[in-house]
Amino acid sequence: MGDGGGRFGNGRGNRAPNMANRGRGQNVWQRDDAAQTSSNNMRGSGSQQSQQSGDRWEIAARESEQRRQEANSSLSGDQSSTKQSKERASSVVITIIEGNATYRDIEQEFNIAFGDSWRCTARAIAPNQYIMRFPTAREVERDVYYGSSMKLRTVDATVRLSTWTASVGAKATLQKAWVKISNIPLDKRCEANAFYVGGLVGISLELDASTLHKPEYVKVLIGCRDVELIPSSAEGCLGDNFYDSFYEIDKIMVGGPPKSSNAVTVGYSDAPSPKRARHEQSNTTTEESSENQAVGSQSESVRHHRQCENVVITDITNETGTQESDEDSAGGELLIETMARENEATTNADYVVQSPDVSAEDTKGDDREAPTDGRFSSRNLNNANVNIMDKVANVAKKRNLEGRKISLGSGDIARLWKDPVLESQPFCEQYPVLFDLCQAQDCTIKNCVDADFLIPFRRRLMGYNLPILIIPLQDMEYAHLAHTAALLLLLATTVVTAAVASQADALLAWKSSLGAPAVLSSWNRAAMPVICSSWRGVACDADGHAISLSLRGLGLNGTLDALNVAALPALAALDLNNNNFSGHIPASLSRLRSLAALDLGSNWFDGPIPPQLDNLSGLIDLRLYNNNLVGDIPHHLTRLPRIQHFDLSSNYLTNPPGYWGFSPMPTVQFMSLYLNYLNGSFPEFVLNSDNVTYLDLSQNIISGTIPDSLPVKLPNLMYLNLSVNAFSGQILASLSTLRKLQDLRIGDNNLTGGVPEFLGSMSQLRVLEIGGNPLGGSILPVLGRLKMLQLLDISSAGLVSTIPPQLGNLGNLYYANLSMNQLSGGLPPELAWMRKLREFCIWSNVLTGVIPPALFTNWPELKWFLVENNSFSGAIPPELGKAAKLEILYLFSNNLTGSIPAELGELVNLVELDVSTNQLEGELPATITSLRNLYYLALFDNNFSGTLPPDLGKGLSLVDVSFGNNNFSGELPQRLCDGLALQNFAANHNNFSGRMPPCLKNCMKLFQVLLEGNQFTGDISEAFGVHPSLDYLDISGNQLMGKLSSDWSQCINLTRLSMSSNRISGNIDATFCGLTSLQYLDLSNNQFTGELPSCWWKFRHLLFMDVSNNSFSGELPISTSLDLRLQSLDLANNNFLGVFPSVIETCRELSSLDLGNNMFFGDIPSWFGPSVPFLTFLSLPYNNFTGVLPPELSQLPYLEFLDLSSNSFSGEFPILMANNSCLLQSFHLAGNGFTGAFPPFLAGCDSLSTLDIGNNQFFGGIPKWNFSHVPLLRILSLKSNKFTGEIPSWISRLSQLQLLDMANNSLSGSIPVAFSNLTSMRHNLLPVVQPRVVHFTDKVNISWKSREQTFRETIELVTGIDISCNLLAGDIPKEITYLQGLRFLNLSRNSLSGSIPEKIGSLELLESLDLSCNEISGAIPPSISNLPSLSVLNLSNNRLWGSIPTGNQLQTLVDPSIYGDNPGLCGFPLRSCPSF
Repeated sequence: MGDGGGRFGNGRGNRAPNMANRGRGQNVWQRDDAAQTSSNNMRGSGSQQSQQSGDRWEIAARESEQRRQEANSSLSGDQSSTKQSKERASSVVITIIEGNATYRDIEQEFNIAFGDSWRCTARAIAPNQYIMRFPTAREVERDVYYGSSMKLRTVDATVRLSTWTASVGAKATLQKAWVKISNIPLDKRCEANAFYVGGLVGISLELDASTLHKPEYVKVLIGCRDVELIPSSAEGCLGDNFYDSFYEIDKIMVGGPPKSSNAVTVGYSDAPSPKRARHEQSNTTTEESSENQAVGSQSESVRHHRQCENVVITDITNETGTQESDEDSAGGELLIETMARENEATTNADYVVQSPDVSAEDTKGDDREAPTDGRFSSRNLNNANVNIMDKVANVAKKRNLEGRKISLGSGDIARLWKDPVLESQPFCEQYPVLFDLCQAQDCTIKNCVDADFLIPFRRRLMGYNLPILIIPLQDMEYAHLAHTAALLLLLATTVVTAAVASQADALLAWKSSLGAPAVLSSWNRAAMPVICSSWRGVACDADGHAISLSLRGLGLNGTLDALNVAALPALAALDLNNNNFSGHIPASLSRLRSLAALDLGSNWFDGPIPPQLDNLSGLIDLRLYNNNLVGDIPHHLTRLPRIQHFDLSSNYLTNPPGYWGFSPMPTVQFMSLYLNYLNGSFPEFVLNSDNVTYLDLSQNIISGTIPDSLPVKLPNLMYLNLSVNAFSGQILASLSTLRKLQDLRIGDNNLTGGVPEFLGSMSQLRVLEIGGNPLGGSILPVLGRLKMLQLLDISSAGLVSTIPPQLGNLGNLYYANLSMNQLSGGLPPELAWMRKLREFCIWSNVLTGVIPPALFTNWPELKWFLVENNSFSGAIPPELGKAAKLEILYLFSNNLTGSIPAELGELVNLVELDVSTNQLEGELPATITSLRNLYYLALFDNNFSGTLPPDLGKGLSLVDVSFGNNNFSGELPQRLCDGLALQNFAANHNNFSGRMPPCLKNCMKLFQVLLEGNQFTGDISEAFGVHPSLDYLDISGNQLMGKLSSDWSQCINLTRLSMSSNRISGNIDATFCGLTSLQYLDLSNNQFTGELPSCWWKFRHLLFMDVSNNSFSGELPISTSLDLRLQSLDLANNNFLGVFPSVIETCRELSSLDLGNNMFFGDIPSWFGPSVPFLTFLSLPYNNFTGVLPPELSQLPYLEFLDLSSNSFSGEFPILMANNSCLLQSFHLAGNGFTGAFPPFLAGCDSLSTLDIGNNQFFGGIPKWNFSHVPLLRILSLKSNKFTGEIPSWISRLSQLQLLDMANNSLSGSIPVAFSNLTSMRHNLLPVVQPRVVHFTDKVNISWKSREQTFRETIELVTGIDISCNLLAGDIPKEITYLQGLRFLNLSRNSLSGSIPEKIGSLELLESLDLSCNEISGAIPPSISNLPSLSVLNLSNNRLWGSIPTGNQLQTLVDPSIYGDNPGLCGFPLRSCPSF
């Protein structure tokens, strides 16, 4: 973040179109508008934010022309969406479900997991929700985290992981219906006008071409939010006239959730399962659209066969009691047996009452023939024909019953059956549910024969509007009616009532366990008698038995534990898809013996799949996808005798070794097990399921080779997806025998052997995905034979070749991805023949040359042009403007030159433009303001100059804009954020000046803003402060003024704020503490004053705080928190005072602390060491600390930088590293009163680079270490102590040493000749700055040119020796002149003798030379005049004689004192030498 390039995210690899992953191994930046959703939104609940920003590529995918092309395609769904979903497999949505965490916490967590091989960047897409890219899709689901939720290690928070999906955040499903449109004039009949008229009431998706010139109507497939709301007429203009067009819905293809319908269709569907947020599979389509988007082109017989095996559950009872036949029933649909209402007309017909329990038990085994009565359907749910007349007769015969007629009143006649056994048994014991209707415990059949009791009882039942089965029997004869018995008309009626009441009670109890959701408000006791017509999602048969429960996509929460399935014995379809149900799938569902379709997909069910589900022998359709199911797949499920659609995908399921117990599934046609943890070799039971046409085993851990027998055993395959597994070997040559195969996806495996030539013979292929394998080799020209191919992906396949021109023969290709290979050469001009191409992805190769202009003139459908990360050169072709439909243009990271052509302004559909990191120059063309749909603009890392067009942004809704690292100047366009949609804005490191656009303050969606390194002026609070979504703001290095107003408290989500190096002043108001999300705060180098507010430590999430170099004063506020997360605290160079801050005791994670140059005083507390065990940087210089250091400082094992200089510490220095694990790199104790011997623990600090213990009271000899103890030592300062003895020899072997200061001690002996071995001082070049391990600026105080100076940033440029003021004697060794990198040399105030070395002039970089106050004699060597940089010279107080040499630089040294007290010297600037 804030890397100076205007990037939002971590580096170049993070930016890609938000509609495609553009690479399996690349860290892709998904912008916020591509994923404005939460985990629930991804599963269908929708979100307002998603609706506003949207996935623009999906909107584009719904354009009419594209829909027309795709409707006739035999591919499985929208292939642009397919590819995007495929490549998004490595994107993860991270939702905080417990605690608090920021994007920095999440990044840190996953960066630790991945190590240095990958850099994760979290991007906020909604409150408490982020999106992040993993290296590969396999990392998402297997290599990193094996659970959907995880506890973060670096912060107290729990997150849920789910995979990004393209349909995330959708507010509603697009419903579709074929609509007959009449009154379109025949002379105006054309595709465009038909689509226009259809578009008056929705989105025209497809035209039935056979009806285009049909006089009565034109049939158009129309999409809208609710097809039931399509008006019957609408007005539109055709030519110069207005017409009323009339609309009649012909057939609903994709409808909404059932409202009050009593019908539901279940059964086989060709469409793959719609996927939840955790991953959107590349082959995904919605099940509702399966009819339009089936896999491949199917024969009529296949379609008819599948239609005939659907189960349609329907209540066909009308108001008059007659049954209406559905026009589609003749097509062979299965219908539940239904019953008509009682005919209320007064007749004298005889009747038999049929009891449900009798029909269930006593008709078993009876011959069943289809009844001729038109009021009943042909078959019941069990696919058996029932002749109710014969059934009643058979029952009567078996039970030897005799009936008699009684009058029920109003002329009605019924036959009553009497049974002595039941005659005296109370109703309430036989049927407890009747107790409410029959309060008397002694209410028996015998008592109820009395008409006076029977009539009111029956009328009360009829108040519930329940159907009663009354069969006319006037034509029936009973020859052997033995004795009286059976059930009363009353009993039959009350049994139906009992069933309805029982299932209503069960559903109400379940609703209560779900928290009584509002979406089920129609489920209430007031409506209990009519649950079949008024309860949402409930459909019944004519007896009132619930046969379908469909609650899809209602956002329901809870479990199925409270659902009493025993009360729903007739249930044939249970659809709870796309909700938030959790818990285990109850085994009790196996009691629903009538169940034909079970859909629990897209929920949060966990635990194992109950094996008891194999009892559902009538199950045709089973969908458990997109849950959190674990454990082995029960082998029992493979024995379901009628199963056709089998989808367990997107879970955490495993398989037993060798798939033990699994059986072939001969009836299955659709099988999807993708995104689980299946391992081992290819499943044998799948190979033996020979009727499969759709097979998806992708995203598992299946290994080994693809079986050679696969094409033989699965000859009907039309769709095969084995991608993202661990298959090895070569691509199976026998795949060429699968003549029906149209969709082949085997990408992201370990397949080798190059692109096989046989692929060129599979002319039926529509989709070919073999990328993500280490295939190697080249792209074969034979691929140009695949004339039907529409999607080609060979990305990331290790290809090393040029692009064959034969690919231009792929005339139907609309998606081509050859990215992330080693393709070289140029783009063949023959590629321009692919005139249907819409998406061209060839990024991250080594392609060169110019971009052919013909591509833009011959690809009229082009929408994506992604050629970034190559080596294309030359100018951007002006012909680019001819690609009128272009939406995404990525040219970044190439070698393009010149300026942006003005023709770019003709791309009116362009939404994303990225030309960053090239060598483009000049001004931005004014025509760029014509791009009315542009929302992403990246120009950073170029050489653009001049001012920006003043109208840039006017009328636009720019979302992401980056001008960083250019030479732009002037003011920013004042209407840049006109649309108030701006989220990410970078103008950093330019020459912008003036005030920032005032509209910035009204951009409430601002997320990241990088403006550092410019010359902006004005009041900071006029542009910022009211941004509730703002996450990152860097305005450092400008000239902004003003104060922090109370408006800043509204930036409640701000995590990173950098205002350093401006002129902002005043106190910080207490309202600033409202920024409770802050993690990074840098207010350094400003003019702030006053005390920090008492609420300051409410920044509970703060990790980095720098308020240094201001004028803050007073004591630090006291923290009431027991645990602050602060890791870095910098208070240096202010006026803070008081004792050592107690707040530090609560910062256990603190790694860096700088209190330098303040007015703190007192002792260092003993709690300090144990309280900050992870401290690596400690700086306390220039304060008033006193006393002896506590021994607890030894409990800082990770300390790397320690600066206690310029205080008043005393006593001996404690042993810091008792366990010899010293990590110190920089050690500063100068300017205190420490005593004792040389700190011995330093011998174990083999990383030590700077050692400064000068100006103390240390004494004794310098220890005789082995130089290997401190091999990296660069700075050694022992000055102004009481060290004695000789200079140890190990110092001469410090190859990195550049500064040696041992002045003002009592060292004796001679100057070591071995000083010539100080390698870093021998070279007269600038030293090579080694990379630092930690981020701190070192320092040292030295006597530089006769003055004490502190060097910090330029310390690497200073090389020298100061051993003055000691007791050294002997000659100055000539070898010292080998140290040609010296910039200063001070040997003064010793007892040195001899002469100045003759080659002193070889020290060409020497700026300061002091040899004063010694016993040096002889003449000054003439070579001294060769020192071009010499500015300070002192040779006084010696015994020199002779003429002072002359030279250009020496003549500038005019002070005669520098040669004083040398009686024998003469010449300038002393007296003239005598002439002889």
